[in-house]
Amino acid sequence: MIRFISEEAMEKLHRKSLELLENVGVEIQHEAVLTRLARAGAKVDQAGFRARLPGGLVEECLGHVPREYVLAARNPKHDIRFPLPENEFITRTNTGAPHFVEPLTYQLRDVVTLAQQADFTRLSDALENVDYIASPFIGDAPLQTTGLYALKSMFENTGKHLWIQPYHEDTLPYLVEMVAAVAGGKDEIRKRPVAHITVGSVSPLRFKYMDTEALRLCGEYGLPVTIYALPSMGGTAPLSIGGINLLTNCELLAGNVVVQVCHPGTPVHFLGHKFMIDMASGAARHSAVETMMAAAAHGEFSIRKYGIPFHTYGSGSDSFLPDGQSMIDRTFQGLLAGLGEVKVFGGVGQLETVNAISPTQLVIDNDILGMIRKVRRGINWDDDNLAAEVIAQVGPGGEFMTHDHTYRHCRDAFRTKTFNRMSRAEWLAEGKGRTILENADDLVDELLKSHEVTPLPADAARALAEILNHANKKLGA
Repeated sequence: MIRFISEEAMEKLHRKSLELLENVGVEIQHEAVLTRLARAGAKVDQAGFRARLPGGLVEECLGHVPREYVLAARNPKHDIRFPLPENEFITRTNTGAPHFVEPLTYQLRDVVTLAQQADFTRLSDALENVDYIASPFIGDAPLQTTGLYALKSMFENTGKHLWIQPYHEDTLPYLVEMVAAVAGGKDEIRKRPVAHITVGSVSPLRFKYMDTEALRLCGEYGLPVTIYALPSMGGTAPLSIGGINLLTNCELLAGNVVVQVCHPGTPVHFLGHKFMIDMASGAARHSAVETMMAAAAHGEFSIRKYGIPFHTYGSGSDSFLPDGQSMIDRTFQGLLAGLGEVKVFGGVGQLETVNAISPTQLVIDNDILGMIRKVRRGINWDDDNLAAEVIAQVGPGGEFMTHDHTYRHCRDAFRTKTFNRMSRAEWLAEGKGRTILENADDLVDELLKSHEVTPLPADAARALAEILNHANKKLGA
């Protein structure tokens, strides 16, 4: 592992976070939650929606975060248990992207259709290095209930754990009902949460009503929650690595106070996606080396100081296509996060700074993440792997190809599905000179034709359809 932040810097970052939360505070646009915070000891200005959070309260709420819990899946073989082993991380697909980059042509489509989202989910279900699944923004569903259509489709097309990004407070109860329908009832959500919600701040230092209500609701039903902050260096955060990490940390700690004051013991992840404003164009980008360094440092800080898993981009690119820039961006990003302490890698399959998803890129990311996983797990130096006896047996001038040791270890190496690893002669003869993108597009087609998803039980399928129908009528969709 690489150290990105010293012990002294960690203590300073934590101390400054407490000082800012106590002296400046955060804006929370939720009267009922402000009342709860006041009862817990916060200094609250109801008229100005401002809550100043004492350091002792922040520390107490950190102590309420459980270290052991499960992100359950419809298919239990995909359950994710925390804490993760020391050198492991988990991954999830892009969320919220409104655009779709087609395989083969790489043309941009202005909306992601429900059919495209279903295919993307099924592909993610088939890929061994995608651990849980989020949804893009569905553009051909009713706007009021688009998040409900997305969740229903995801449950139908994967047996893995799901990540929910709500878009409107009116849909929150229906989202919880859908999770309950698949989990086996609201009482079962706490035991086996088959999905969890991500909600967070509006930088700097603000929480909207919907996000605050979602934080409260997660605790009420025992849903784990990923608390996010999405600041941009030079825009909604200081133009420095230390500054963006301090602001991010303040917002994450404040979100946790809201969750734990309402319902102590709610499982929490911290998510700190870092962006930077390009001072030449004014655009927000996430593949600047400074944002990658900031995220890696925050991942180390979060797990070492708080014991809370940190979630950031471990994949993704500012490029518009699955091209050379995209591969460099996401590989470098993944390696920085992978050589640090980041526990959750987001952005799998995304392009254009979270604005687009690409099935082609998704299957290539599966290979890139597999290699990073291999690196993260380190080298085995036991006697069998050191192979001193084998070397002695073979001796000078011998060969290892036919030795039992080679037979026993011949499947240990990570094998990519989209990279060319053959000789030039084989590549021209068998591969027909194909590029990684052509290999990836073939794999997309193959998996969509052959992969079988764990079936959704009939009673759960009926319940999801009924909930969606009721929501459409109630919300005027």
